[in-house]
Amino acid sequence: MEYCKYHPVVTATHQCTNCHTFNCDDCCHYASRSSEASCYLCRNELDSLGVSNNVTPFWRRLQESFAYPVNFESILLIVGLAILTAISSYLPFSFLINLLLTSALLKYSFSCLEHTSHGILKAPDVTEAYGGGFGLALQVIFMVIAVTGIIWLTSYFLGNMLASIVAIVLIAGFPAMMINFAMTENMFQALNPINMLNMMGSVGLPYGLLLAFILIMSGSVGVISQFIGHDFSVVSSILQSIVSNYYTVVIFHMMGYMIYQYQDELGIERNRVVLNDKPHKTVLEDNLSHVDVLLKEGQLEDAIAIYDEVIMSNPNEKGIKSNFFELLLETKNTKVLDDFAPKYFDYLLQSTREDKVPLIYKRVIKVNPKFNPDTAEQRLKLAQICQSRGDSKSVIRLINGLHKSHPAFNQLTEAYTMMANALDNLPNMQDQAVKCRKLIDGIS
Repeated sequence: MEYCKYHPVVTATHQCTNCHTFNCDDCCHYASRSSEASCYLCRNELDSLGVSNNVTPFWRRLQESFAYPVNFESILLIVGLAILTAISSYLPFSFLINLLLTSALLKYSFSCLEHTSHGILKAPDVTEAYGGGFGLALQVIFMVIAVTGIIWLTSYFLGNMLASIVAIVLIAGFPAMMINFAMTENMFQALNPINMLNMMGSVGLPYGLLLAFILIMSGSVGVISQFIGHDFSVVSSILQSIVSNYYTVVIFHMMGYMIYQYQDELGIERNRVVLNDKPHKTVLEDNLSHVDVLLKEGQLEDAIAIYDEVIMSNPNEKGIKSNFFELLLETKNTKVLDDFAPKYFDYLLQSTREDKVPLIYKRVIKVNPKFNPDTAEQRLKLAQICQSRGDSKSVIRLINGLHKSHPAFNQLTEAYTMMANALDNLPNMQDQAVKCRKLIDGIS
């Protein structure tokens, strides 16, 4: 399984062979009205990694697999069929009744397999066990008989040693037969040894893991009888049936998940539509994803340029302004910061977030000590806020030189009076306060 270069804990969905990167959906550019993904860096079309890379392997979700039938309806069906199976042994026509009960279980199990193969990881409604199960059960029984017959004929004509080899292959391949049967709904296609071997080869080693789990689960059913003994045969029979029914549903769910996980290797295209059938990113989302990739690639200038365009196109998006401001501070881009900071202060003032102004101002001048807002009105407003927060140094910095840069400003007296008061609040600055008041007299 490959993971996204820019989000290391997220599985990748595409690969750029030009940039040699793996990307998740968030890190892919989707053109409008197109499902084709392209690279943010080189704009080349990306290669899809298919479904397999985006699906958690079945051996990593055993807990979820065993919890799959644990819901009221499924448990009721599993236990109900087990009790009815135990009771039926004391009734006439018990074979036929058992066949009908087995049919219901198989029908539900195959429904679980089908649902799971489409990526639906919730057990289907128990009504799926009704109708059509009898014919399904007969076909499964016929496949079991056919496999047994092949082993017997091999033994009869070719000897026991070869028959043992054939038996091992067919027993190991029986889950593959069930999967092929579920996929094709054709009993003869499922019995075709070439199809069986192709299935096993396409999945590879994980098929062996599935087979091992099946053998372990099957063997555990017999252990119950040994623990209980023969004195409580009815109880033992019911418990064995419950466990057997439960494991059957789990096994079919795991086989369905294997189809879902390896649909690319098995040549199944149906789920591609499901995975790609999601709303395209908005222009804003696409641009922000592009910025994220550029930042992680260290292409700061390009990222800032796109971010600047995003803010101009989306003036009402509040969070973007804060993120862009933080980016400018981190990258110490004083040129863009000098242009954006006054706009950011306006945004804070309009958003009634005046409490953040003193800290934001200090952070800006730490990056660029020469910074001052463009307008006299904004400098005075920021100074008033800083004064209300007891930040005398910022008041002095904001007002100092205001009469030179904005000589026509009609609130210079108010501004410098505020500055003189701020100087009074600082130690050893009384002489400067006196000079400031003399300047006020001159301005007036």
